[in-house]
Amino acid sequence: MIDPGKSWNDLPLTLTPRRNGISWNDLPLTLTPRDIARVLGLGRNKGYQIFQLPDFPAIRIGRCLRVTREAFIRWLETQQR
Repeated sequence: MIDPGKSWNDLPLTLTPRRNGISWNDLPLTLTPRDIARVLGLGRNKGYQIFQLPDFPAIRIGRCLRVTREAFIRWLETQQR
């Protein structure tokens, strides 16, 4: 688990669960475009572009964009070739 004094943003992050001490469960329940960009190692603009993809399970709440952690993981698994 995450040390209470730290945010998940302070931890090294890779797509492999438990590598470098982080797992998918350590991520917030809902992710923002910036979170997605950080998880994938991309720039902020690319994170927002991913939310615009027709098959991406984005949730729009007013002007805010979110995706649930589980929906993002399922979507990511479908992107593997």
